Amino acid sequence: MIYLYILLLFTLLNVIAVVILFFTDFYKYFIFYKWWSVQLKDIYTLIKALVTFVIGSSVFLIYSILGWAYSLGLHLWLKDFSLKKFVSPIVRVFTLLFDGLANALGGELLNHFLKPKIKFGKWWQTISAITGINYLHNKKNGITNKKIDKFRNILNKILGKNHCENAITDNDRVYYKL
Repeated sequence: MIYLYILLLFTLLNVIAVVILFFTDFYKYFIFYKWWSVQLKDIYTLIKALVTFVIGSSVFLIYSILGWAYSLGLHLWLKDFSLKKFVSPIVRVFTLLFDGLANALGGELLNHFLKPKIKFGKWWQTISAITGINYLHNKKNGITNKKIDKFRNILNKILGKNHCENAITDNDRVYYKL
């Protein structure tokens, strides 16, 4: 238990130190104050992002559970048990959510191994869509990328014929001039 109090004390002291150093001119007296100011801004940005993540995740999780419970209750009340209206949209949303998350978190890995012209890593795009965009971009410009072609073929075999090309949104077609 004492370790917890010590950890909390050090955490509190670190937060106070960051506030003092970041919001006052005290940090200018350090030898490496430019380096420290950049580091503190990075730390401050990280702290803001983590706080936003925790609060946002909690709110969205509660909202999602309440919305799902309301929708379930409404469908039970109306005696509407069709899977197309209730289950399919939820499954589709989770699929797109995890695909976007995989694209955001695994983008650098895919960029490193596949060497695409148009990079992976944007959370609002799916892996299949970026693969299709790269394929059509390479085809349009006469570029050959065997790794992208193999990856596209694997996705198309698993998910259906021309899945990668069909996953491209109209906005992406306009933006990438496909």
